[in-house]
Amino acid sequence: MGDSIYQGQIPFDAGKLSDPFAINRDFALDGLMLKLNLTGDTAGSVSADPEGPMSIIKTVRIEADGDIIQEIDFETLSMLPYFFDGVIPIKSLITAINETDVELGYCAVPLMFNAQGLYPGFASYLLAPIYNALNLRILWGDASDLGTGYTVDSGYLEVSTLPNYMVTNPPVYLKRMRTIQKNLTD
Repeated sequence: MGDSIYQGQIPFDAGKLSDPFAINRDFALDGLMLKLNLTGDTAGSVSADPEGPMSIIKTVRIEADGDIIQEIDFETLSMLPYFFDGVIPIKSLITAINETDVELGYCAVPLMFNAQGLYPGFASYLLAPIYNALNLRILWGDASDLGTGYTVDSGYLEVSTLPNYMVTNPPVYLKRMRTIQKNLTD
């Protein structure tokens, strides 16, 4: 897996399916890094959902040339790193009461294209350059999915690609690796 490349943000829109968000097709992709940020208010009493901020995203959908090639609920997606690698997802949801215009919660979740057969049609990467259009869409929930006592004023899902340079362009990748090795030994 290489460095992540920032792609942009999908704005929170309670209860709606987001507009298609174009994913860079310059490289084969090992996956996407998805980072959720929410801001808003808490009431005099709050009761947080155990899944925290992950429950506000219902599904993550990848479309290629107009067809859905992957759709998975976000809570399941957030647990895949734990199931396969023992990595606990990064997540936080505020439980302080009577807060105004604060960061309510965040989480960071990788969507990997090599999750042991969970992504039919993918080898260990997605050959993004073969598609004319590659889009990400999010089905958003609403503030009540966080628990009781929350109001979401704004939020977004930050999207970064995880390119696979070895598959996309092996000579460039190997040259890059030799440069890194050389710098480490100097």
